[in-house]
Amino acid sequence: MGIQRILCLGKSFTGGYLSAEFPVDVQFLGRSEPALDPNFEPDLILDTVPAVHEEGTLQNPLYKRELANFAQVPFVHISSTSVYPSSSDGLLEVDEHSPTGDSESCRRRLDVEEAVLSYRPDALIIRAGGLYGRGRSLPQFLARGRSRFFERGNEIISRIHVHDLCRLVLAAGQRLQDKTAEFYGYERKNLINGVDPNPSTVEETRLFLLEFYKRSDVQKALEREGLVAPADLPSPGEVPGQRKVLSLYAAELIGRFRFPDFRTGFADSILRSESKKDD
Repeated sequence: MGIQRILCLGKSFTGGYLSAEFPVDVQFLGRSEPALDPNFEPDLILDTVPAVHEEGTLQNPLYKRELANFAQVPFVHISSTSVYPSSSDGLLEVDEHSPTGDSESCRRRLDVEEAVLSYRPDALIIRAGGLYGRGRSLPQFLARGRSRFFERGNEIISRIHVHDLCRLVLAAGQRLQDKTAEFYGYERKNLINGVDPNPSTVEETRLFLLEFYKRSDVQKALEREGLVAPADLPSPGEVPGQRKVLSLYAAELIGRFRFPDFRTGFADSILRSESKKDD
């Protein structure tokens, strides 16, 4: 039958894209959403709720009461590749089998994963790279003057377009439903890194954007949003080490990425018109 109905915890960018672009029925559950339809029976639960901390204590709303009847429904939690440590020297390559970091930023994300797993030990964790798509991408953020991207130094950035993340969620969810999921990772039974196969350095991104912003179609698209392409972009400083995030499972699940690198993805995020649902 496949994944037809998805219960999305939190009104997220990913959940909204799934609802708008894929032939699935997505219902949202959150503090500001209407009560869940009692007749709705999901094939998959997608948890996209970010970390909520109050006075140093994790207070993530996992909606346990509402989910009590769905204990057997496959559960996917979207986490972040920020759980991996940065490199202090040379190139550090990490994948699902790599240890996580012990910095505060790593720990905060891991706290959420562990809270989810304490509730659903069988949950699949997808650690997404830099998530972007139409309405949420670096070319638009820079045109709005809302990004400090180049202040991070010449790091390697691992990304995933929201379309490919949704494909990954659906494909992995199907494997969970079929009980054929085997995505073993470091201290996790079910773990996938959601990243495209072609990460880029900050400097590579800068050089591409300088030419990208010169395109007349890009300038016109930005103008329609009331934005102006930046005339120049600062060079990033050198860093002592770079981290590259790899995925052992993503390509196996979805095959060819629709947006295999940031170049195709950035063009889509700026130029693509509203599309009909597709798979």
